[in-house]
This record gives sequence, C-alpha cells and structure tokens, in this order.
Amino acid sequence: MRPVYLLGGAGIGLRGAPAPDTTQSAKLELYAAAQRVHESDGAYHAELGVRDGRFRLTAAITHFYEPRPDNRGEVTLTMPSLVAGVRIDDGGPTSVWLLGGVVAAMTKVDGVTQFDPAMTSSHTGGLGGARLEHQLTRKTSALGEVQRLYFPDDVRATVFRTGLRFGFVQASFRVVDFNVGPALYGPEIGLRF
Repeated sequence: MRPVYLLGGAGIGLRGAPAPDTTQSAKLELYAAAQRVHESDGAYHAELGVRDGRFRLTAAITHFYEPRPDNRGEVTLTMPSLVAGVRIDDGGPTSVWLLGGVVAAMTKVDGVTQFDPAMTSSHTGGLGGARLEHQLTRKTSALGEVQRLYFPDDVRATVFRTGLRFGFVQASFRVVDFNVGPALYGPEIGLRF
C-alpha cells in the first residue's frame, strides 16, 4: 500500500490507499458474445455470474459450429463450465482473480446416430486459471484471461482471451487450443452488463 500525501488547509496529511469495499452487496454479471473463428464458421459465448466482494461464481457456455464437409448438417463443440474465483489484489484499479472449476466438452455431428461414438464425444474435466482487468478510465478497461483445461485420456486445452471494454461493449481476441486438433481462434464482440 503506497501512502498518499494530501494538501489541505490544515497542512500536509498522510493516508494509506483505500481498502477494497467488502460491504457491497452481491452483483449480477452477464456477458454475451459472438466470435468469428478462423477456418470455421463461428462461436457463441455467454456467461452469467455473481460477484460478492472478493469472490465470484460464473456459469458459462461456448458453442462452436461449422458445416460438415459434405454440407449435410453441422459439426459442433459445446463447452459449458462452472468457475469459482477469488480476487487476490489490493483492490486498486487492477483486479486479479484466481479461477478454478469444472468444464465439459461435447462434440456432435448432425446426421450421425448416438451409436457411432467415433463421431460424437463428451468429456468432463477440471480447469484452473487467472483473470486480470485494469481500469484505464472510468468507462474503459483492458482485460486478459487464461485457463488451462484438463480432460481424461490426457486431453488438454488452453483458453486465452485479451481485449478492451468500453461501457457495455467488449471487443476481444479469444483462443481455444486443444492438444488434439487445430486451435479455434478469432475476434469476439460482445456486451457485458
């Protein structure tokens, strides 16, 4: 904590930086975005979270989609998650959150029955990560987030997002990189309330 020097009618005073407000009531957060995915069609991402002081809980879902090679339906990857976070910074303009939770990855190919396991799959695993947000001005923030996903059978993925938020609008670049296939990446635009 750095001291702040104040000049006033009574002379010079010394005061510590203000402590984070932990008496604030819980706040509901909502984020919805669309992403253009490189060499694919796109993705939708949505988050619903509750933040209370230094703790947060977020339910999220990401849905990637592209046409089948024979154009007879879609290939999709749906990734729901439930993530808890704890804020570990001093409460200043830069917030740092440590994250942990559970995530699933479900693939589906239209026109393929449930009896063809080579074309559909579902895995559940854990995740860990960090989120950083720095307030540049009253309405503008820079953000970065990284998560590491751990699934059975040594399947791993890294999720990375960086961007800027102005008011309710957030523009970012998001990457989902599995160790068993090409990375899914591209620009993302969304609204955060």
